[in-house]
Amino acid sequence: MKKRLFIGCSNGLGKHMAFKHVLDPNSRVIIEEPAYTRLSSGVEWFNLCKGGAGNSYIRWRLFDWLKDNRPDYVYLQFSGLVRRDFYFDIDNKDNFVISNDITLSDKHIYMVGGNYKVLENPKEFPDLLKKLSYNYWDDNTNNWHSLQEIFCAISILEKLGIKHNWTVYYDPINPPNKQTELEGKIDKWPEFINLQNKLPSPLNYAIECGEKIDDGVHFDYEIFRSFIEENKSKIHIDSDDN
Repeated sequence: MKKRLFIGCSNGLGKHMAFKHVLDPNSRVIIEEPAYTRLSSGVEWFNLCKGGAGNSYIRWRLFDWLKDNRPDYVYLQFSGLVRRDFYFDIDNKDNFVISNDITLSDKHIYMVGGNYKVLENPKEFPDLLKKLSYNYWDDNTNNWHSLQEIFCAISILEKLGIKHNWTVYYDPINPPNKQTELEGKIDKWPEFINLQNKLPSPLNYAIECGEKIDDGVHFDYEIFRSFIEENKSKIHIDSDDN
């Protein structure tokens, strides 16, 4: 059974199926769950996307998943550069109020930050953490941290020889609207990040295609499917892999 992994923010929820529809159209769905799909072609897709996730979450989930699994292909759709996430041991679970910000695995607690608006007088522990990690006056305060996370995630895939592609859901060099400017903007990619397996940004693609993006951030399944079709020659899944 071939294993394929998709990690990103809310813009990736359920969208692993676009790869099936474009690259493996004749396969049947045998099992379909929000985070797992098994196909008749002998392919398993695992989707670890999380609403509000930043790039630390994506890197942590990747490293933790690779500890016990060796996928045939990984697609990483990185998130806003400004976002910060938090990571704790599962033994501390009783200290947390489980909310939409929290994801649990067997060994870890992942808390996502989203594009957080700082509270002046935080009362709860998660809000205090976020207040200490964001700067209300600077939407680029966490960019350097985020770029390091992207580098680490790409580097482990290269080191292990795992086929992969990656992108950021918006283009941080050319944010397509005000909402994504608030997610962090850079002048250029740092030299230490390998761009060889990078795909274009799906949100920019959607807007260039004339797609209406109601909240300025989230694109729908059909335009993402079109994005995969447009870039399938760059995706490192061979027909023999299906």
